[in-house]
Amino acid sequence: MIDMDIEAALAATDSPEKKEQQLFQWLASLERAHAEASADIPALVKIIARLSASSSPRPSKPITRAFTRILKLFYSNGEAARSLSDAVAAFQNILAQKKIECLAVRLNAIACLAALTEFFGSKVSYMFAETATLLIKQLKGARDSEIALRHEVLIAFSGCLKGVGKSVNELVWKDLLKYGKLGLTDKSALIRVDAAQLLECLYRYSPIPRPAKPDDFDALLIPSLKGLEGTNYSARSSVANFVGYILASSQQKLVVAEPKTPIAKNASVGGSKGAAIPSSNANIEDEGVLSVEDMLNALQALFTKSTSKEVRLGLIQCYSALFHELGRSFVESNYVRIVKHLTSLVGNPKFTATDADGIYHRTLCSIILRNVVGKMLSESGQISALKDLEAGWLKKWSSLFGPEAPSSKWVLTFILDEITALLTDLGSASSVVSDALVESLFNLLQFPSWSVNASLSCCMKQFCVTNPKAIGTYTDRLVEMLQKDALTVTSVEKAEVLERLVGYGNALSAVISSARVHPIHASFESLAVVFGISTQLVKAATTPTTSNAAKDTKIACTQIQIAWSLLTAMTTLGPSIMSVHMSQLLLLWKPVFPKLLPKESSENESQLLLSLVTRDGALASIHAFLEFNCGKDGGALVTVDVVKRIVVLLNNALSISTSVRALNAVNGSGAAAVQTPSQKRVQELELSVRKRLFDCFTRIRPLETFDASYVLLTKTSASMFAPDHELYSDKAVPSGVATDKYGSHVDLSILTSLVWKEIEECGNKENRSGVAILTLREFDARRVEQMIEARVIGCLEYDFLAMLTQDVVPGMQSTLSLPISVDAVDASIKIFGLLFPIQPAVHQEAALEQFSKCLKYAGTKVSAGRKLAVQLNIFMALMYALKSIVGKTGSLASEKASAGIRDIALEALASPNAQLRALASEILGLVARVDTSGTFVNQLLQSLVDQIVNNREPDSRAGCALALGCIHVNAGSMTMGTHLKTSIGILHSLISDAHPLVHTWALYALWLTIESSSLSFGPYVSATLSLVIKLAMSDSHDPSFPPSTVSAGGTYNFMENNSAVFPCFGRILHALVGVLGPELASSTRMRELCFSLFEGLKHDTDPYVVVEAIRCIQQFIMFAPQHVDLPTLIPFLQEQISPRVNVHLIKTSAITCLYQLTQRDAGLVLNAATNLQLEEQCFSLLDTEVDEHVRAELRDILNNLLKHVAVDHPSRWIDLCKNILARGGGGGSSSVSKTTAGASSSRNEDDDDEGAGMSKKDAPKGSLDKSKVHEAVVLVPRWRTQSFCISCMRNLIRYILDSGVTEHMNLAAARQIQVETPDDADLLIFRLADLIAISFNSATMPVKDLQIQGLYLLQDIINKFAGISDPDFEGHALLEQYQAQITAALTPAFSAESSSELMSLATVVAGTYIGSGIIKEFHPSDRVLRLLGGALDSCKAGDSFLPSISTNEKEMLRLSVLTSWAKLQLSSLKFQGSNRIIKDRVDVLSKLWVGCIQGTAEQKVDLSLLLRFKQRLQENEGAKNEIYLAATREVLAPSYKRCWLTILQAVCSLLPQRDILLSRVFENSAEKLQNFAVVMLSLAIESISMFGLGKKDSVESSGKEETKVIDDSEQETMDGCLICIGQIVAAKIIPWRYFENGGFADMILVFDRLIQTENLATQTLVIDIIKGIFVAYSDSISSDEGHSLAFKLILNVFFFHISNLSSNPTAAMTAFRPSTPAIASLFLSALDAITLIIRSKVFEGKAEQVTSLVFFIFTAILASDKFAADVAPKVLAATKSILESLADRPSQSPTTASAVKASLSTLLDTCQDWPNADPAVLKNSILGVTLAITTSPEICASNELFEKVSHTLFLLISSGNDQLARIAIQCSRSLISLGLKESASDVARNAGAIFTRTLLPVMYCYILESLPNLAANGLLDDVVKIILLPSFGSSVPALSLIVSVLVRIPATEPNVPEAHKVIFTNLLQIASQQQTKFREMMVHLTPEARVALENGFKSVLSAPPSAASPQQQQFGSGGDVTDQAGDDSVAAPKIQLKMFGAF
Repeated sequence: MIDMDIEAALAATDSPEKKEQQLFQWLASLERAHAEASADIPALVKIIARLSASSSPRPSKPITRAFTRILKLFYSNGEAARSLSDAVAAFQNILAQKKIECLAVRLNAIACLAALTEFFGSKVSYMFAETATLLIKQLKGARDSEIALRHEVLIAFSGCLKGVGKSVNELVWKDLLKYGKLGLTDKSALIRVDAAQLLECLYRYSPIPRPAKPDDFDALLIPSLKGLEGTNYSARSSVANFVGYILASSQQKLVVAEPKTPIAKNASVGGSKGAAIPSSNANIEDEGVLSVEDMLNALQALFTKSTSKEVRLGLIQCYSALFHELGRSFVESNYVRIVKHLTSLVGNPKFTATDADGIYHRTLCSIILRNVVGKMLSESGQISALKDLEAGWLKKWSSLFGPEAPSSKWVLTFILDEITALLTDLGSASSVVSDALVESLFNLLQFPSWSVNASLSCCMKQFCVTNPKAIGTYTDRLVEMLQKDALTVTSVEKAEVLERLVGYGNALSAVISSARVHPIHASFESLAVVFGISTQLVKAATTPTTSNAAKDTKIACTQIQIAWSLLTAMTTLGPSIMSVHMSQLLLLWKPVFPKLLPKESSENESQLLLSLVTRDGALASIHAFLEFNCGKDGGALVTVDVVKRIVVLLNNALSISTSVRALNAVNGSGAAAVQTPSQKRVQELELSVRKRLFDCFTRIRPLETFDASYVLLTKTSASMFAPDHELYSDKAVPSGVATDKYGSHVDLSILTSLVWKEIEECGNKENRSGVAILTLREFDARRVEQMIEARVIGCLEYDFLAMLTQDVVPGMQSTLSLPISVDAVDASIKIFGLLFPIQPAVHQEAALEQFSKCLKYAGTKVSAGRKLAVQLNIFMALMYALKSIVGKTGSLASEKASAGIRDIALEALASPNAQLRALASEILGLVARVDTSGTFVNQLLQSLVDQIVNNREPDSRAGCALALGCIHVNAGSMTMGTHLKTSIGILHSLISDAHPLVHTWALYALWLTIESSSLSFGPYVSATLSLVIKLAMSDSHDPSFPPSTVSAGGTYNFMENNSAVFPCFGRILHALVGVLGPELASSTRMRELCFSLFEGLKHDTDPYVVVEAIRCIQQFIMFAPQHVDLPTLIPFLQEQISPRVNVHLIKTSAITCLYQLTQRDAGLVLNAATNLQLEEQCFSLLDTEVDEHVRAELRDILNNLLKHVAVDHPSRWIDLCKNILARGGGGGSSSVSKTTAGASSSRNEDDDDEGAGMSKKDAPKGSLDKSKVHEAVVLVPRWRTQSFCISCMRNLIRYILDSGVTEHMNLAAARQIQVETPDDADLLIFRLADLIAISFNSATMPVKDLQIQGLYLLQDIINKFAGISDPDFEGHALLEQYQAQITAALTPAFSAESSSELMSLATVVAGTYIGSGIIKEFHPSDRVLRLLGGALDSCKAGDSFLPSISTNEKEMLRLSVLTSWAKLQLSSLKFQGSNRIIKDRVDVLSKLWVGCIQGTAEQKVDLSLLLRFKQRLQENEGAKNEIYLAATREVLAPSYKRCWLTILQAVCSLLPQRDILLSRVFENSAEKLQNFAVVMLSLAIESISMFGLGKKDSVESSGKEETKVIDDSEQETMDGCLICIGQIVAAKIIPWRYFENGGFADMILVFDRLIQTENLATQTLVIDIIKGIFVAYSDSISSDEGHSLAFKLILNVFFFHISNLSSNPTAAMTAFRPSTPAIASLFLSALDAITLIIRSKVFEGKAEQVTSLVFFIFTAILASDKFAADVAPKVLAATKSILESLADRPSQSPTTASAVKASLSTLLDTCQDWPNADPAVLKNSILGVTLAITTSPEICASNELFEKVSHTLFLLISSGNDQLARIAIQCSRSLISLGLKESASDVARNAGAIFTRTLLPVMYCYILESLPNLAANGLLDDVVKIILLPSFGSSVPALSLIVSVLVRIPATEPNVPEAHKVIFTNLLQIASQQQTKFREMMVHLTPEARVALENGFKSVLSAPPSAASPQQQQFGSGGDVTDQAGDDSVAAPKIQLKMFGAF
């Protein structure tokens, strides 16, 4: 509820601060709940009007912003809109009143007035004249110091102009123009920003006359140029935006249409702006005021005149703003003119006077061409740009350049770098221009310039990376060029010849290094030639051939340089290549670093030069060798022995580099530079040698290997980065000194770049360190700001060899090589940081004393810049050393060392240099972490507190505050817990300090403290949060207070203003919410405070504040999701990732937040998304985003959204994919409208984060900006985005299949749904044509990667839809109608222009298609079949599939072709059509398949064994020796891994037809076939043994997907291997001797792991294999080896699924789960296997041990209702089989009998408890008992058991359950007849007698008691037969007794006529069978019985014959009772129970 009594509440509050906080919270809650307060809006408007005019509480800046947002919300309401004019008038009255002295009230009125005017535009336009007058009056009356007032008025005017610009009259715009120009040169950077924005808005939205002639433009550009001097990034960006718009307007006609829609404040330069420049594909210079050249020359003139770095940098930003304003179409249309203009800047002699100047200005222009223009180009535009650059520049240059030669190297380097970048962007899409580009690149090899050659080599490397087909061609061509001259050159008249040779060598090295990315495309034969050339060059260089020593030295240096460059490239290829040349490399390195030093006096200048070049190249190759040959899979060449040998060489090199001559060369300044062939001086070479030496030592592991050199290395490295000022004077030239952004002068020639790399690393990721304080703001602009900071510019030509070791071509300053002096310092710091911690105390203390001496040096021999550089170097070295200690390497050896570091850092905390303070703070934190003794930490904290209290200097207080935070972060909450309260008190005091520097650094330190303290900070959360809100509303912490001015030194320091305060507030809020955790949801007060502050941060105009607000959202989502308003949050996040927002951090944070939300509930996110275009936004970001982590999050977001809608709405994504594929490539420029809006959209969609970050002003974050609502996303995707989109289609199919919704894959069912519920008819089957169209379109595109993705999609479609029939055409597959599209999609991949990867995949897809059964009959002329057949013919003949491919590519293709035919072989087992195709090629295929399997086996063999085997085979073949066998194996391993199993399955399918293999492959040699079968078996077993845990649990359950660690493809591989093993075993090709001696046992151990880890289907396959082994080798198995393990394995199957068998956790989990078909199948197979094992001869002696266990298991199964239906019958059959086996054995074990009896007794106990037992269990139990006794009565012989059986049967018969009674009667019949068999043993006869004695009375009683029931159920006949059974073996008196009893029964129940018939029919049957005995029996009958018998016989004989009743047919005809052997001979009846027949 909204509190309507806020005014009374405010009046009751005493403190002004509390009033402000209360009002702020009320406004925040009102903004969140404004929708609920719609009825109270009129009253609320009045309240807000009164509050906004009141000075108590004071309307601070956050309150003012809340007022403006709420007013816009309220006045957007229909009722409140009527009083809009009254509100405007009220604010005008406030400004008109002179008596209002409160500045905050006036500022609030200005802001509210501007907000209403901007937002409502024309509704208040008639009041703008008065508003303008009042605002101008405020501006005129403002003093220079009143920055806040001037700032507010200027931004108010900018906002008003956006809303009512048309209403501006001449008087107003003249005044605004005047104040705008004055503001451009104001001292305050904030005013400059506002003035530039005002001028831009004035010309964009008002009717002010546009410039019509060049002088008019100059009148605006000259003041703007002054505005670029002495300012910051924001001001330069604003001025650049204004200049960009003004110049862009020159391309318009003089009369232009005014904007129709007001545009958001601070909208991006390339965004939606009213008077945007029309876009057109045609050149539009004739329509503009200025030509394109004149427009660009206007900026060039300013650039040429300026002398300041920051002004030139500002002009570069102007270029950026200009091009973004003009849009993509203009840039693409005028690309050549733009490049020509930039080349004129690059080649301007004024900017190339020195190499440093040339590199600097070339880098500036590269920023324009690469980060701005290059990123704006569409994909087709990039291809056109490549063509233009090649045709316009590369093709026109030759070796003779004429007068342009001096500047041509800069231009060519500039062009080549852009071509390299374009190749990187385009990737495989650049292949369309490859032919033309190749010749031009090779022609440029003649150019005599090291810089050009370095860039050219880099370009050629990238070309080979993106077009790997060129690797082999380039290598062969360059080898030929190099061989032509390099080895034969003896004398040189011109230096150009040697430079050309170096160019050849560098290019070849670059191309070779690219083979590391695509090793399969490399020609190993060519690599061998290259290594040979290298060794020959080394030998040639050391053997002079002429008497001219100078010429010999030049030639030798060239040869050495080429040789080591090639060797360095070779060493990057890894151990598989270099293992062949290891010994040769060591021999080449050894003479370069001799143990004995040559006499220095004997080394002349030429020899010294040659020595340096040699050592430099050799060390580079050693470093590359150490980096790339530490294999991860056991193939490492950098072994301990090799390392020791290399260390000896490095120690020798260290001795040479520390000689007097070398030290003088490094540190001396008087010697003249000696030029080398690569234009290097001796000093640079000495530094390079030392740098590479340090790098090599840094790579050596373990460190103890070179422990003898620790001290010398430490001293040498320290002397590099911290030379003694007394020994070495300052040599820095003026150009080597620069002013950094903090106003400090620093010597660049000695300053380490690690400081800046550390800062960049902190800015690139969330980093809680002291150094990260330097990245609080503007890090997006770091690539631009570095140009004016104290940094040197990286350049490729500084160290060409470094490029060879990089996987990605350098494209950023952070990866480019720096001047060798800087690189040497960096390397020395790294090695020092590594070695310092492992030094003894004396050396650590000595080093620290030397550092202290350098830091305290007060002499005048060195400049201040050099001192500062040395200071930074020392601090970085100490930081690296401490980080090594934290990483568990070494320690601080003494307390004195800790104290020394502490004292050095404490002194630097008061430094005016921010970098020193930040480094010192971090060092103190690390020291506190390393030395955790309480005394040390206490003393350190006390020193900081004393310094804060006693030193009031802002620098000192800021540094100490940051040090406190760093100590808390590094020492941890446990150590700092006792000091937390003190630290928080100090920091709370410091953040309230009025000085910007102090409270900014203190806020950051407070954030560090909160993050590190975690829950320990809980008691201080409330106080901290209240203090933060209080400070947020104070003037001292507002960005416009105090004045942001230019320092006296002329450099703007952003750390001394409040620009970083609010971002720190956001970080603190984020940390506090993390401390609160779940308490946030329950604590209303804390939640309201947090959300209030969050709302203020969220709507801040500073983009870096919004970044922190978005991070806070993520915390809210985690801890209080129910309080997060998603319907407003999602559109807000969408706005942050829109093109108009140009700050990369905002987009990154918003994407991370969206990723978090889509993981929680993708449906809610989609429902809340604006325009339902969230997917389109994410796809558009994929085009421009360069951060791979962010790209991964975007892909995850899209996959989450796809997964949510895939099942219900697949058409949404299919349509989206079609749109993306249709609009790819060059669709952008042609589809953009020529209208203003179209041009604006065109610019929006191409805004790039990298380029835009330096030219566009950040967009506002208000959610009400009209320009942000319902803006459609225009997609112009690049091929990488299209590729991902196709992968989404594959995921779509997978998600739908996983869902189990069968209608998606059933056309008939789908049509029925379409008729019944059309709204639910969005089914995949209806979009099958679209899926095929998508795959076809992508498979026929010119980009290789898209073609591959298209074929993968096609393969998925074939696999998933092949089995779906077409309901319209019976007997035909649904895909049959698309055979033309499928064929057309496959055809391009088989063309000559195809790549090996593409053709390889296409052959597999073709095989899948042919073998899928889609087409029942393939005609031989079918195109796909012909293509596949042609590929097979090439395999057979050994021909090349494609022109100019490597041997490895041919092998990869061969394997793919064989795989496709193997698929056909497997499909031929199911489809007759495939069988016809393959039967004619079986001969050829079988041979090739066998070869492939053998090749796979070679992949598994140890390399050394394989090499010896190959050498033995190839002794007579000479040239065919494979020297790179290891590399070949490594390259082809993925291909073999993909194909071997399919081919193995195909070969195994031929095993039943072993004659084919014997006769056609193995030359009728059974031994060869056996050996090959062993190979196949070994491969399969080895493969399954390498898998980890199974894809699924050992039970089929609802296990979570994240717990499954093996994917579907691996599961298929495992199952395929098991099937192959089963087929190999079943074929019985391998003799049993191969399984002996542990082989079978090892295999069982592998199977045992599968039983424990894999799914049920896999377990079943394992059991089937074991069963197959015992079936196939039953006669051969003679030993017990492994069989016990097999038996145990099978028992585990039961233990894992039956809970009462074991305490296994798996069994406990599955106890209450129902049986599934998979479990039943597994058990059935296991029962068969266990039966076979027990019946085997091997287990005859182990019957006692195994039988009891088996019957225990059988009993458990029979007693389980879960297995009663499907498993129990099989158990009964197994029981019978086992008992029969046991009975056949000569002796019976008492243990076995006891076990069987115990099991039977258990089953009987179950039956006796029949009321509580399951009927099925009772049935199985009693049947099991009966079956056991009748099968083996000897084993079961026990009178007690028999009595128990009889009792149990009595219970079941008398149970009243007809079903149980029927079963019991059948069992009784079997048991009674047990002793009546002729072959019955005495035990059986005794058992039969017992059962007869016990069961016959039961039957008689039963028939007497239940006669009607028996007759009704058809059981009477069975009972009667049971009663008559003993008559066959009994005496005449006994027979007479039985007959007497039976004949009386019909009379007792006259109502049961069936009784009479059944009884007398059975008696008549006996009488006919035993006539003699029956006559004798008649004598003994009583007369009544005799009469009854005779009457009964007469009635039966006289009755007509009738069919048996159904009951009798089912239950009574159990079989013949007797089997007569003769008339008078009576045989025992044979009882055949039909229910046992299935067993």
